[in-house]
Amino acid sequence: MTSIIIVCHNSEGVIKKCLESVAKYEDSSQLEIILVDNSSREDQKEVIRSLEAEYSNVKALLLKEDKGFSYANNRGYELTSGENIIIMNPDIIFTE
Repeated sequence: MTSIIIVCHNSEGVIKKCLESVAKYEDSSQLEIILVDNSSREDQKEVIRSLEAEYSNVKALLLKEDKGFSYANNRGYELTSGENIIIMNPDIIFTE
């Protein structure tokens, strides 16, 4: 299994497209996706919660304080169970 950590901060405009592309081009049964919300606005947190509900392989971690990108990735790493770890930005779109 591969774990993908995606740190989001007010990224509601791109994160859904990112996850849609991952689902389209990758075998979701072999992936777990950790979405780490880095203390975004409440509407962004709602987007993250809805994506966790929509995708069975997505886990959400909502941080109360923005302590930086590295801190958020490390917190996401604590939730991973994959043998391989990918750190990805929320504006990445998978293609063929």
